[in-house]
Amino acid sequence: MDYAYLNGNFLPLSDVSIGICDRSIFFGDGVYDAMVGKMGKIYMLREHLARFRKNLSALSLEVNYTDEELCDILCRLSEKVGGGEQFFYIQANRSREGRIHSAYGCHTANLFAYVRHFTLPDCNRFLSLVTVEDTRYALCHIKTVNLLPNVLASTYAEEMGADEAIFVKDGVVRECSHSNIAILSDGVLLTHPLDCHILPGIMRGALLEMARRMGIVAMERAFSSDALFRAEGVFVTSTTRRVALANSIDGIELAPPSSLAKQLHFLLNKDFFENMAKNT
Repeated sequence: MDYAYLNGNFLPLSDVSIGICDRSIFFGDGVYDAMVGKMGKIYMLREHLARFRKNLSALSLEVNYTDEELCDILCRLSEKVGGGEQFFYIQANRSREGRIHSAYGCHTANLFAYVRHFTLPDCNRFLSLVTVEDTRYALCHIKTVNLLPNVLASTYAEEMGADEAIFVKDGVVRECSHSNIAILSDGVLLTHPLDCHILPGIMRGALLEMARRMGIVAMERAFSSDALFRAEGVFVTSTTRRVALANSIDGIELAPPSSLAKQLHFLLNKDFFENMAKNT
C-alpha cells in the first residue's frame, strides 16, 4: 500500500484529501521534489532537499521542519510501504485557501509527502525523442506544480510514439518535458547553462560531475537543435530515468553513440546503484 504524510498525519495515500479551494488547485502555488531509492535509501537525498529549500525560498514559503525531520518522515513512509525500489515525493503549497491572487503576508505551507513502490526503467533502452517549441514562462528553474506546458509536450511525445519531448526556442535546445538533455560533441559534454529557462536537475549535475571525473571537458553552454543530429551521444537525464541515450529525434535515426559516450552512460548508471545509500 502507498503511504502519505500530510501536516503531521501518516495515512494511506488513497485517504489524503485537501480543500477544493486550496491555492495549489487555483494557482499551482507550491513547489515539489521527487526522488528514488531502494530499501529506504534515497539517492542524492541531500541534493534534493537543498533544491527543495531553494524552491521554497523562491516562493517565500516556509515549512517548519528541519532536513533531519523531513528525512525521518520519508524514512517512516518507506518503512510503511515496504522494501524494494521506491519513489519518494514531497510537496509544499501555500496554506491560505481562497481564490485571491495576491499571497502577500502568507508564508506558511502545507507539507505533503508520499512513497510508493516503483520499478526503475531500463537505462540501457534507447529513447526516441521529438522536438517542440518552448512556450513556457521564465520561471522554469523553480520546481513548481505549474506543469501544463510540460504535460502538453509529454502528451505530444506519447502521441507521436516517442519517449520524451525536447523544448527548443529559436533553434536553441533547452531541456525536455521532464528531463534534462546533454550531448557529447567532439569529445566535449554540452548542456544548457543554469538560468530561468531550465530546471537544475540533480542527475544533470551528476552527469557533469562524472564527465569531469573521466577527464571529459564538460561545459554548461547552449547548443542548437542541429547539433543534436551531429552529436556522438545524446543523453537524457532525470531522477527516475537516471541517464539514457537517445537513438532517434523527430523520426530521424541518430548515429550510434561513440565508445566514450557509452562509457559515460555506463559509469553514471553504475555509480547510481553503488551509491544509493549515500546522502541519507
